[in-house]
Amino acid sequence: SETLLCFGSVHPDAPDALSELRRIRKMGLRGLKFHPAYQDFYVNDQKIFPIYEEIAKLGLPVAFHTGRDPYSPNDIHCTPERLAEVADYFPKMRIIAAHMGGSYMPKDSVRFLSGKKNVWFDTAVISEFLTPQTFEELTRIVGIDRVFYATDCPWSSMPLITGIIERTQLSSNEKNRIYYQNALDFFELNLPTANRFQSA
Repeated sequence: SETLLCFGSVHPDAPDALSELRRIRKMGLRGLKFHPAYQDFYVNDQKIFPIYEEIAKLGLPVAFHTGRDPYSPNDIHCTPERLAEVADYFPKMRIIAAHMGGSYMPKDSVRFLSGKKNVWFDTAVISEFLTPQTFEELTRIVGIDRVFYATDCPWSSMPLITGIIERTQLSSNEKNRIYYQNALDFFELNLPTANRFQSA
């Protein structure tokens, strides 16, 4: 489908991780996704750095699960602070920090990730730890143009995430930037106006 953009992934410990990254790029996949808790690595572990270096060289954006996760609630593999270290070390690697930069850790997200030129954020699971007011505050700090709409199904639903966004004081234009325009700009895509989501 021309409207479905797929990401790939590699396990950091896989002996063929670097060649798989190149294969992912050759296949036309549009980015990478890592879940450090499930994949059992710390995002700023230097053993992963050759993978990040290759990702940056290939020009692929990479999305990370950030913050707490029910799988390992007391062992946070990708804190905002750890991810900020990676962002600074690899300034050419475009990072999408899921869960607004830190699931259940919005203050740390603001402290460590806001202002990073190579970091974007998504709205997945925000209904679990943000109110409309705190989401709007966080969005204005990191920048409207740096936030992507996401739900992370089945962990959170579209109505829950949309409900948070619609109950903010963001303008219709700002909401639509989150819903689709930021992603179109990020991936350099064009979408017919008739297909675009219009906020209430």
